[in-house]
Amino acid sequence: PHARSLGDLGNPPIDWVSLARGFGVSGTSVATVGELRAALARSLAEPGPTLIEAVL
Repeated sequence: PHARSLGDLGNPPIDWVSLARGFGVSGTSVATVGELRAALARSLAEPGPTLIEAVL
């Protein structure tokens, strides 16, 4: 039971966008297809990596 919980990405809650920014990487969170399209377009227009968190 305890070992299974170690693979749970939601415990503890992680702010992925803040984590990315802490490493100097641009980051954004999206919840819709439209937001994802816009985030991908921005990401491709900028040099370097971008983290896009897709909230399902």
